[in-house]
Amino acid sequence: MKIIFSLLFLVPIVVYCQPEEGGNKDSALNARRTDSIVSYQAKKRDSIVIIQAQADTDLIRQQFSNNVNTILAIQKENKERQKKAAIRRIAFGAGLLILLIVGLSRRRKK
Repeated sequence: MKIIFSLLFLVPIVVYCQPEEGGNKDSALNARRTDSIVSYQAKKRDSIVIIQAQADTDLIRQQFSNNVNTILAIQKENKERQKKAAIRRIAFGAGLLILLIVGLSRRRKK
């Protein structure tokens, strides 16, 4: 077990400790390439984040608008129901009042 454990740590160290051939020219060029790649990836990541944030904002705004419109439609339906119910009650009360007046006027004539 100790042998396997030590091999797992020694083999990668030996592989990565190989001397680099070519000197400073290649390392400077690689550093410039790496920097440009990193900056390119950072710009892409930033633009993706901005686009995603804008999309999220638009989606939230659209959902809020839909919710508000739904609530207003429900309130309008409720007001219409209440108005119809009030008209029915007034009509029923007026009908009963007419019936009372007719009943009382017939009673007096006799």
